[in-house]
Amino acid sequence: MPMPKIFTTRLSENRDAVWAALASALDRCLLEKPLAKISLAEIAALAGIARNTTYNYARDKDGLVEAIVEHYADVIVSEVTEIAAGPQSPEERIRAIVLAILAWVADAEHRAIVGHAILGVASDFTKPPRTLMLIREQILAVTEQGAKAGAFRDNATLTWSLLSGVIHAATTQVVRQPLVRPQVETEATRIILASIRRS
Repeated sequence: MPMPKIFTTRLSENRDAVWAALASALDRCLLEKPLAKISLAEIAALAGIARNTTYNYARDKDGLVEAIVEHYADVIVSEVTEIAAGPQSPEERIRAIVLAILAWVADAEHRAIVGHAILGVASDFTKPPRTLMLIREQILAVTEQGAKAGAFRDNATLTWSLLSGVIHAATTQVVRQPLVRPQVETEATRIILASIRRS
């Protein structure tokens, strides 16, 4: 008796549907509480998926967040990389990166997850998502160029690291209330640039 054919498109569609359900469930959880207080079992239950099934997609909660972010955040990584390599001054590039991230977080599907992972508190992760690391590397490279050019303070890289709370607050505000984005953009860029500029 011949073996039945496996229709990969159907398997693929099913896999995509499970990813979408898990992403939506995690998004809902993140709008209510921090990642540290969310369990994989809670995400699975909200997604309507058996907890054991989630292990086919990720080993643990951090792995699930990272996989979802990788899926949805390629666009912003490309955009930030392009801005960071651009011909503008370091200050203009930092401003453009912050604006691009906030604009994207305001409009992105599953923006709570992506916003949290890109600009969230890295200590929530045992291993920060690759996306977070790539964007951080681009920002720090521009900051270091600005310091070498004399536009930013010598310790601008350290200052930027200390500003992660400002960025996290801005992202959270935009995720929860996309309509306040223009005011948040203005204040976030003002605080960041005032902090790293050479006086």
